[in-house]
Amino acid sequence: MMMVGSTKRRRSLSRTRLSKSRSKDNQNHENGLSLLHINARKGDLKEVKRLLKDDHDQTIIDVNVVACNTKSKGITPLHLAAEGGHISVMKELLKHGANIDAEVKHVNNGGGGCGWTPLHYAAKERKREAVKFLVENGAFLASDINDFRHNPPLYYCVGLDWAYEEKERLVQEKMNASTSFLSSSSSSSDSSSGSGFDSEETYYINSSRYDDDDDDDLIFKLGISSYSSLTL
Repeated sequence: MMMVGSTKRRRSLSRTRLSKSRSKDNQNHENGLSLLHINARKGDLKEVKRLLKDDHDQTIIDVNVVACNTKSKGITPLHLAAEGGHISVMKELLKHGANIDAEVKHVNNGGGGCGWTPLHYAAKERKREAVKFLVENGAFLASDINDFRHNPPLYYCVGLDWAYEEKERLVQEKMNASTSFLSSSSSSSDSSSGSGFDSEETYYINSSRYDDDDDDDLIFKLGISSYSSLTL
């Protein structure tokens, strides 16, 4: 019984020390940044993983911890990882719940009145792969690159056009996949019915799912034997 009690006390002390250690990890250090900020900026994946997990693989540090320095007010570890183009660190942070659209208010380096997101930080430093990664993972993009409510001016954020190019690429891929699927479905249906195609008919698809700013319907000549309308 004494051995069991001793073991429990040792475990309790170990958890207490770990908790205190993690608390220090979450505190502000260099220029108001936490250790997670510092290592995300360095791209130190091993240390970032150590800071984010305990012995039971549970997240015990706030992955969205913000800096308290007035110059970096509101900046998160993901902002700094994106700024450095550290994709492996960005993946780890997102896996633990980092806010991909976290905003830094009142940035002290110009850039207009909007909040800067990790995407803006990556674009400012021309980290093209980081920009691509963030867009692929759902980072918010305003419909208009010159919408200064959501984007800084391009002369502050010179790589932002890459984000819109990537968005357009993803939209086009979805459209192509949809066209391919509909063509395949049409061919299968025609084959089972034994009827031929009427090349004069048109199949309409509403494209608002892919681009909210384009009110024009996409028209695909798929040779459907009778007129039909579909909204995706």
